[in-house]
Amino acid sequence: PPQPAAPPPPAALSADGTIHMLASALKDLATASVNNEHNATLLSRISTPKDLPEFSGDPMEWLQFKQAYDESTLLCNFSEKENLWRLRKCLRGAAKETVAALLISATSPAT
Repeated sequence: PPQPAAPPPPAALSADGTIHMLASALKDLATASVNNEHNATLLSRISTPKDLPEFSGDPMEWLQFKQAYDESTLLCNFSEKENLWRLRKCLRGAAKETVAALLISATSPAT
């Protein structure tokens, strides 16, 4: 992000100039904050696997699967539609059969 310009010496500032300078600094700060969040999300998506581990319904694998789903969703800020596609791709066997109707008709996965 662009660096804000150095402020003028205090003697050269008028009330209007000070307000304008503060408004400009706040705008720069807000822009930098949004860019940093966006960059963090992009970096997370690059470094975190998008695909979930396969899950067939084995109760012994559920906690690991749910943790992978929750953590990657939070870290990468996946949308509900992206999560639905991820679930369609990774579910197998009994797990897929159990939620098949939801995977077709749902707009967001309920965890």
